Amino acid sequence: MNSSVAINKMPLAAAAIYPNSLAKGEPKIDYIYSRSLNIMMLRGESKSHAHTASTYHNVINQAQNHLNDPEKERIRIYVGFESFNTDSYSYFIELFEILNLFHKKGKDIKIYWSYKHSKKMCDAGVYLLPFCDFPFEIVDT
Repeated sequence: MNSSVAINKMPLAAAAIYPNSLAKGEPKIDYIYSRSLNIMMLRGESKSHAHTASTYHNVINQAQNHLNDPEKERIRIYVGFESFNTDSYSYFIELFEILNLFHKKGKDIKIYWSYKHSKKMCDAGVYLLPFCDFPFEIVDT
């Protein structure tokens, strides 16, 4: 696959609007979508909870809707989880399969995978990299 991997700092445009902290309590995924900025952001704890499946389905549907819009030629997806379990991989593989189809149609897609000095989260990004035909950067934030 033609994915590129680079370990960098998160782009300043994303860092400026990325929330600095999550509310304490039950594990959750914070999901932000900005149509005007062509970005999606996911962070928090991706674990097997009832809302996790619906959140990922919303992310996948929103990405499809965004990229199906002829006026939208690109999307940037910023991912920064504190924890990530094996169930989460299947959702990302499903998302990447859809993004690969849009990439083949000429859409400009890029993922920034943030691992916040966590070897486990860095390794999760490295594991997912082969499933991408589009640029995928692993970033230390």
